Amino acid sequence: MSASQSRLASGRLLAFVALAATGLPAAAQTVVTYPLPSGGHPQTIVPGPGGMWFTENENRLGRIGPDGNVTEFPVALRPVGLVAAPDGNLWFTSVGTTSGGFLSRMTPEGVVTDIAAVDQGGAITVGPDRRLWFIESAGFDAVTLDGTITKYAFLNDGLTDIVTGPDGNLWFTQFGELEAALVGRITPDGVITTYFLNLHAWDLAAGPDGSLWVVAPPGLVHVAPDGTTTYPAAPTSAGFGIAAGSDGNIWFGDGNRIGRMTTAGTSQSISLPAPSSIVTSIAAGPDGRMWFAETEAGRVGSVTLTDPSDANRLDLAGGRFEVRATWFQGLASGAGHPVSLTTGSGYFWFFDAGNPELMVKVLDGCAVNGHRWFFGAGLTNLAVMVQVTDTVSGETKTYSNPPGRAFSPIQDIGALASCP
Repeated sequence: MSASQSRLASGRLLAFVALAATGLPAAAQTVVTYPLPSGGHPQTIVPGPGGMWFTENENRLGRIGPDGNVTEFPVALRPVGLVAAPDGNLWFTSVGTTSGGFLSRMTPEGVVTDIAAVDQGGAITVGPDRRLWFIESAGFDAVTLDGTITKYAFLNDGLTDIVTGPDGNLWFTQFGELEAALVGRITPDGVITTYFLNLHAWDLAAGPDGSLWVVAPPGLVHVAPDGTTTYPAAPTSAGFGIAAGSDGNIWFGDGNRIGRMTTAGTSQSISLPAPSSIVTSIAAGPDGRMWFAETEAGRVGSVTLTDPSDANRLDLAGGRFEVRATWFQGLASGAGHPVSLTTGSGYFWFFDAGNPELMVKVLDGCAVNGHRWFFGAGLTNLAVMVQVTDTVSGETKTYSNPPGRAFSPIQDIGALASCP
């Protein structure tokens, strides 16, 4: 499979934007956009091996690294749903110009294997059972990593999105007439429960508050695990794309802007560099940035948020060292909440302040081997990224735990070569 690659320094658009004061902490962002070298039109963007991956309407998948380097891979049909799977590959659904399509797997190097023919495949996600769940015209399909497919019928038209929820079930949306628009839950063994909305339901995401959040123009809908729906007071022009950010907020496509909303319902909008177009997808990257796709503008982009309160940082040794933790569950992500224990140690909780998930400490090993040592232990099998930084030297070390695997202890006695 051939690939075209391009360094986009000349095509990069950069903007520094200030958010309006609407209740969120004063903040500033760096917004960077990257026009695709092929002139393609990206649709869906997700985190994956080596960076962020996206679908293109021109029968391609693309990858963009943290430095803006883009690689594009041609595929047979137009890709629709896309997810990074536990086997280290990209799995995607595709559709033809009239009907039919495929469920396919692609290696990070671009080798594609078609797993099965599907009828109008749609969104796809990693389920709590490590199967991949995706939308098909007649309902839901779950596929094991060896390609065994189980079908679950749901004969309503207009299924739009599916994600793994914080409650260990799959959640989905259906766009239809107002009397038929709904959000629903399907258990890993196929039991379906639906909850009707009075707004059209598009994309949804698992939030950092243990609930689901749905894009339902002209705003967002908050869905509790028991199906109770509430409508945040702050109006938005939300359209497409929604994700939990590492800052503990909800990020979404706000027309031709990026929206950010607290779990309490306070929202802000971030303008994009011209010529901006409708944001069609947004996702949290492993680098802490929020990445988005603009189909009509033919570009992807990222937002880097700096919050002066920086409540997600664990300070150790009097602030000499900073530790941060980010969890990932399917397409949802969030920042670990730090709690200090001693001068050199602390822990992070993810969903419940009474449930520690990750213990960390920094030790002074300078007299032994000329390094600062970093140790960590986790009580989770989520994907987790841990970053420790020496604020004096600027040296940073990053550790990661893959999804679905018990957290492997960190015992790095050569972590930071910054003594004294």
